[in-house]
Amino acid sequence: KSIVYVTGELIISVKATDEISGGEKTFFSIDGQPFKQYQTPVVLSEEKEYRLKYYSVDHVGNVEPVEMKTIVFDKSNPKSKVSFLGDQFESTISGRSSIELVSEDAGIGVSRIIYLIDGVKKTYTSVIKAANFSLGEHTMLFFSEDFLGNVEDTQKIEFYIDKTPPKIIQEITGKSFFANGREFSSGRSQLKLATFDNKSGVKEVFYSINGQKYSKYEKPVFLNSASGNITIKTYAIDNVGNKSQDSDSESQTARVPFIDLSGPSLKHSFSGPFYQTRDSSFINEKTKIILTGIDPEAGMKSIEYTIDGKELLVYDK
Repeated sequence: KSIVYVTGELIISVKATDEISGGEKTFFSIDGQPFKQYQTPVVLSEEKEYRLKYYSVDHVGNVEPVEMKTIVFDKSNPKSKVSFLGDQFESTISGRSSIELVSEDAGIGVSRIIYLIDGVKKTYTSVIKAANFSLGEHTMLFFSEDFLGNVEDTQKIEFYIDKTPPKIIQEITGKSFFANGREFSSGRSQLKLATFDNKSGVKEVFYSINGQKYSKYEKPVFLNSASGNITIKTYAIDNVGNKSQDSDSESQTARVPFIDLSGPSLKHSFSGPFYQTRDSSFINEKTKIILTGIDPEAGMKSIEYTIDGKELLVYDK
């Protein structure tokens, strides 16, 4: 049994020879049908695999052994498809990703796949690494060819290679105060993280305060869980897996204002006639009430007081 692959137009003609009395008749059968005498070339149009059997008889009745051939009529083009392996978001891939081309042919098989990226033509042999191409937009053309020369229509895809990690801008919102060349902030202050990415977009943002476990950033974070100098570390990941980092760690590090969570320490004293008994203090109209306060961190701003629930006043003397 032998297999013959044919493309274009399939015409079967049979010629018998005999060195002595000469061939008289030839018979053929296609796909198991009854044998019939061959008269004129047989034209086959359906794209499929045919099983041909044939034999000849000479003028004195000698019969040739039946010959058989398998004929594959292949006039279809191969079909290719492209896949992105690794990080992908829509038509954007990372520099760690690869491009895979696969082609199928229903007949004799694929001979080769040709691709062009940015006008450079090559024969596909293995996955195409995005790392070998520059950041930005790229255009790829590709097609495949079978062993009979049937050529696929050229396909085209456009994609973007994103090798740039997101950027993070840290902002401390809320009231702050400068004293002695130092910035102080209250426990009502919040950490706000603004992020942006050049192409695929930011997927997730994480932060760590004073070396604690990283948490996912969803909204501004109150800085009321720690006091003193606070170190904030952050990093962001875009939709193709690019991760922001600096030279020292996998995060961006920043120092924020000194967080002052403690109020001032207050006390009072009397100047002039004064008598204390149990929980009561006795003074006269000449006695002065002195209010003092101290704050070792951000410092005192003001002291306010009220007498018998009346109007709140600022203490200045």
